Amino acid sequence: MRDGRIYFGLLAPRSITRTLAAVFMLLGQKRRPKLGRLDWASLRLKCFGKDPLVDDRGERMHRVGRLSQQVA
Repeated sequence: MRDGRIYFGLLAPRSITRTLAAVFMLLGQKRRPKLGRLDWASLRLKCFGKDPLVDDRGERMHRVGRLSQQVA
């Protein structure tokens, strides 16, 4: 229902898993496992080829703390 459509029958959300299981069984294939989500740093590394957590000197950055709000 993500796009505003209502599905029923074989495409209903509750029956789609059973339908797909039957289809894969009839075809003699195994379902691929779902891949986990990538965190933002791994995604940037995969897409752009650069690790965002490595500074200009090649050292790994780590969180130190939070700066307090400064009044100008």
